[in-house]
Amino acid sequence: MNEPQPSPESVGGAAVAGAYGHWSAELTSAPPMALLAASAVPDVVDTPWCSLAMVDDDAPAPAPAPRRRVRAYYMAVPPFLYASICRALRAGGLRSPDGATTDRFVLEKPFGRDLESCRELCAELGALVREDEAYRIDHYLGKELVMNLLVLRFANTVVEAVWSRRHVARVEVCCLETVDTRGRGGYFDAYGIIRDVMQNHLAQVMALVAMEQPLSLEARDVKREKVKVLRAVRPLDATRDLIVGQYDGYLDDPTVSNKQSVTETFAAARLYVDNPRWAGVPFLLTAGKALSEKLVEVRVVFRRVAGGVREVAGAAPNELVIRVQPDECIYWRVQNRVPGLLAERDLKIERRRMNLMYSPLETSNMPDAYERLLLEVVRGDATNFVSVEELDAAWAVFSPALSALAAAGEKPLRYDAGSAGPDTAKLRPDPDGLSFDNAPAPPAEPTSPRRGSDR
Repeated sequence: MNEPQPSPESVGGAAVAGAYGHWSAELTSAPPMALLAASAVPDVVDTPWCSLAMVDDDAPAPAPAPRRRVRAYYMAVPPFLYASICRALRAGGLRSPDGATTDRFVLEKPFGRDLESCRELCAELGALVREDEAYRIDHYLGKELVMNLLVLRFANTVVEAVWSRRHVARVEVCCLETVDTRGRGGYFDAYGIIRDVMQNHLAQVMALVAMEQPLSLEARDVKREKVKVLRAVRPLDATRDLIVGQYDGYLDDPTVSNKQSVTETFAAARLYVDNPRWAGVPFLLTAGKALSEKLVEVRVVFRRVAGGVREVAGAAPNELVIRVQPDECIYWRVQNRVPGLLAERDLKIERRRMNLMYSPLETSNMPDAYERLLLEVVRGDATNFVSVEELDAAWAVFSPALSALAAAGEKPLRYDAGSAGPDTAKLRPDPDGLSFDNAPAPPAEPTSPRRGSDR
């Protein structure tokens, strides 16, 4: 194939080279700016099969099908550079005015610092890039277990039948990390764990857990339901429903310039979805750095058996756990009679796992989240990307609490690096069995500061 190659153009400090059918990037010595151009990826053309007996050697060769070029730009840069890069692309002739090339723009978070700045950013970018060209990437949406949430919910009667306030006591979504912020403290100190993880990654996972069934699993229908449930989330109350912490040693990081910083490296938030399905059910979102374990999971804790007989009245509630990482798996926690010969009229109950685990071959072949999402960009599938409406709804939940934290200026709770983090017991139902908004809830079960030790 002798396709003409576009000449490299210097764009915002990055040389973007056009290539046919492969990714290319050449960064100059200008300030760091990651801008990858996936250019001229031809659409797949289906060629009909025919037998040799049907071939007419004298027939003229069919004209080659026209190729539609797809050029994707990956921008892992500070968001304030998005607009200037897009303008430079247009000025450099790399934006296709005639429709011969489909342009797609992959945009990395963070998308603003609060609701107001997010709206300003989206308005500025919207004047340059159409919404169907913008692919706001959140790599959590490309993880296998997260992508499986909708199938687990809507393809299994046993799950959907109990997926509501009638049976669910609380939902926990966590992203715990053992690594600290050393080496990237300059970036992290400007944002904090709420903006860096909770407002985007965890809010997106929560939306998939709480949303209603869409009309289809196409991008438009899925995003519509995610927006609806995010808009139903009550704005976060920083005084009552939020705990923030900072690990000891954070300020010793040489990349953290402000040695009086009150930036949070740990946050636990209790959110409520004000709709008929979830009214009164707390969604507990937890994220933190420098903790004792690395864990990303969704844990749905069900209510205790209503009116159970005396022998099982004290049994722990059932749980459904979707383990995103490490050791991807899905399992139920159920109650089971301890097998064997027991004393007369003696009954022992223990928790057991019902595993839906992937085989070693399946886990070894799971694509990386970014690998999967970049392929979807080339295909033009925006299902697992974040729309501007989702951004707006998510920021509306967290911006009031962020403003309150900034106004208070109080130091976060201290915790040791490598520990379980601050105590979050106050976010759980109180000992009388009522949550803080007096919604009926089951009796509190014995737990560690964040969740039961029995996994």
